[in-house]
Amino acid sequence: MKMIRRLLVLSKRGEEDIKRAVLATILLQVFSTSSFIVGMGLIFCLTDDVGKENSGMVHLIVAFVIGIAFSLIEAYIRRRQYDRTNIPAYRECQSMRLEVTERLNRIPYSFFGKRQITEIVACLVDDCIYAEQLISNLIPVTFAYCVTVPTAFIIAFILDVRMGIASVITVVAGILIQVSSLAYQEKLVFHQLKVKHEAEEQLQEYVFGMEQIRSDSRNGIERIKIRRAIDDLKKASLKMELTSGVFTSASEVLLQMGIGLVVLTGMLIMNKGGISVRILVLFFAFAMRIYIPVAELITVLPSLVYEKNASDNRIKEILAQAPLPGNDKPEFKSCDIEFEHVDFAYTDRPVLKDISFTAKTGKVTALVGESGSGKTTIANLMARLWEPGKGTIRLDGRDISTIEPEWYLNRITCVFQDVILFHDTILNNIWIGNPEATEEEVRHAATVACCDEFIDRLPEGIHTVLAENGGSLSGGERQRLSIARAILKNAPVVILDEATAALDTRNEYLIHQAISNLCAGKTVIVIAHTLRNIKNADEIIVLDHGEIRERGCHSELMELDGKYAYMYELQKKSLVWEVCQAACSTDKGTGSE
Repeated sequence: MKMIRRLLVLSKRGEEDIKRAVLATILLQVFSTSSFIVGMGLIFCLTDDVGKENSGMVHLIVAFVIGIAFSLIEAYIRRRQYDRTNIPAYRECQSMRLEVTERLNRIPYSFFGKRQITEIVACLVDDCIYAEQLISNLIPVTFAYCVTVPTAFIIAFILDVRMGIASVITVVAGILIQVSSLAYQEKLVFHQLKVKHEAEEQLQEYVFGMEQIRSDSRNGIERIKIRRAIDDLKKASLKMELTSGVFTSASEVLLQMGIGLVVLTGMLIMNKGGISVRILVLFFAFAMRIYIPVAELITVLPSLVYEKNASDNRIKEILAQAPLPGNDKPEFKSCDIEFEHVDFAYTDRPVLKDISFTAKTGKVTALVGESGSGKTTIANLMARLWEPGKGTIRLDGRDISTIEPEWYLNRITCVFQDVILFHDTILNNIWIGNPEATEEEVRHAATVACCDEFIDRLPEGIHTVLAENGGSLSGGERQRLSIARAILKNAPVVILDEATAALDTRNEYLIHQAISNLCAGKTVIVIAHTLRNIKNADEIIVLDHGEIRERGCHSELMELDGKYAYMYELQKKSLVWEVCQAACSTDKGTGSE
């Protein structure tokens, strides 16, 4: 089992299942070999009875009955072997996928920043398929052959030592060639998998970035990159397959030569009277029971190396990630969120330095600052997408790292600028906010979020299936669905990260209405670049290069005449400039007419 544990990540039940699978496969191989021996014995008996009228018929009937009985027993054992291999393999891989998805749901979000989406998807799909093949077929068959082939050699030596030696020479040579090449083949497998992942990433970027690629007229450049990635994959795959084929073919040629050597040795011994024709025929037939499994084993070894490396590393890597800490499920009297001397860095790049503030229940706390000042990072830390490097974040006085993550996140709702919608109905996309809600409650949330105005125009209303990520909706409509989801969740803490950015006036007005309905009486944290949207916030925190520079309400900060006042006046001038530009454009258009 130690070797199997190195090959695969298995549950305790999976380990027991694979033991039973190996035993069942060994039993099938042993019984199949026994059936063969019995069959050969019956053939010899029948040949002895040629010319004998009565006994020949009796032996024929007995042979027929025994043959039918053995066939039925083998069919039953084969079926049981299937039940012990394939079905547990499907069950174990289902469990493996669920375990991986559960771990992905509980590990810090920083893990996803270091990995391509294609890698994670490949782990859940391809890697689990490879593991399934290992469990259901390759491992049981390999272990079974490791038992039955040596047993067959022992029987061969019992029949005739000289022919046994002749049969074992080429088998050992063939296996040594394949085994000695496995280290080199493994290097080629690593390289091919690396190139494959790079090609997948390139293809994903090409598909997801199609709109930008076309608008920038980069189709030709991107196609060249795609062709190069696919060409590299073809070369790596061909090198891997050709190398594996050369070593496998060399081993199989040696096995074929071994059959010839056995035949030659047997004929020479028989001509000298050292062996009977019957034993010679039996040995030839039995030799095939050796060479066929060995040939399969030689073919299986490269697949074992490939699928072990393809399936094992990424699954182990994900399951080795430490989940977010916390087991407590406290009841909260208030939902004040407090940052106390919090530092945070992305790898070696510091983002937040000694951040301390409290977002009070029933109050609106706004975070403002230039791009890269740390506003969104604070929101991500509140939502436990990341863990602080130093300091403490508290909810109602409790360190959030001690609270069970899902219990904590049920008290938080986030509305981000980049809305994620699923290829499902509008109803189900809103339902995500609270799976226990009724359809009427979902419809009510959609109405409160001002969604009914566009939902009613759709052919199937709230049951309309959205395109991927809501591609069939406008930015404002997608944002309102996100707010409807948050309204349905009705969490006491609301985080708004640029929720009204880049929207037209009408959509901004409707979303402000929806946000007002969402935020009543809750702890609200708003991140905004447009400062006029947060003038009425109870407290405004001004961030600069990851540090708090100023704090207070709008009037206090304007009196301070610091960074906030400078940013506010700059935005006012920018707004006047935009209006002037629009007026000038209108005048030019009128003059040309």
